[in-house]
Amino acid sequence: MIVVDANVFIRALVGTVVPTDEPLVVAARGLFLAVAAGDEQISTNEAVIAEVVFILHSPRHIGLARQEVIRRLVPLLGQPGCHFADKNRVLRAFALWIAWPRVSFVDALTAAQALSTEQPLATFDEALAALPGLVRWQAAQS
Repeated sequence: MIVVDANVFIRALVGTVVPTDEPLVVAARGLFLAVAAGDEQISTNEAVIAEVVFILHSPRHIGLARQEVIRRLVPLLGQPGCHFADKNRVLRAFALWIAWPRVSFVDALTAAQALSTEQPLATFDEALAALPGLVRWQAAQS
């Protein structure tokens, strides 16, 4: 099992930005082709996915629309050889992120966690608290 960092996802998804990127792009895309072929198994985590989403979506970096980020990233994450503990939570967070434009991806991950565990969510963020199905934690009144 190979643990994959955000920069490998970025190189595979974005391609060559400057000429020195080319060998990195070839290596990253080769890894994901090997995963698709069943020759390699990879793993990652929610923090890496959040970093990838941030870099791809941020206007200061790549600047892709939310739908385009998901269109590029989900096929890599959906490969049978791609494993990580909370893959379903990440996929649910993508759906929330698309449906609720005022919610950041990290907030969507947090909401997905609260929803999947059926636990209340402590937040002061009104947009996040408004997501359907969330039970908002309330401070005890003294």
